[in-house]
Amino acid sequence: MKKLDKMVLAQKFGSFNTVWEPHLAAELNGQQLKLVKCIGPGDALLHEEDVLYLVFKGELVVVFRDRQLRLEPGELIIVPKGTFCKLAAIRGAEVLILDPAGYRSPATLNGERFRERLRKV
Repeated sequence: MKKLDKMVLAQKFGSFNTVWEPHLAAELNGQQLKLVKCIGPGDALLHEEDVLYLVFKGELVVVFRDRQLRLEPGELIIVPKGTFCKLAAIRGAEVLILDPAGYRSPATLNGERFRERLRKV
């Protein structure tokens, strides 16, 4: 049986410095919990799966075709499959992402700033 222990998000985020590069924090029930540091504008993309974004630190702006939402620490949004959006973090943000295991967003496939394989933190 796997040893149960808590995860300290501040330590996990402190273990890497790269931006716009998701890191794998955990896997559960066919989902992956990823951590990403964001600074500046991200890639615009069309979501192929439902994706949850939860802001841990800073401020994340989610820009849709018809409006934009500003997320602060403790706030989240679930972006449904088939939704076009762009993420931005002008002053920086630390964000948790929950999406299906093995899912690679279009930005992961086409954006040079993402790695093909997730690093575990």
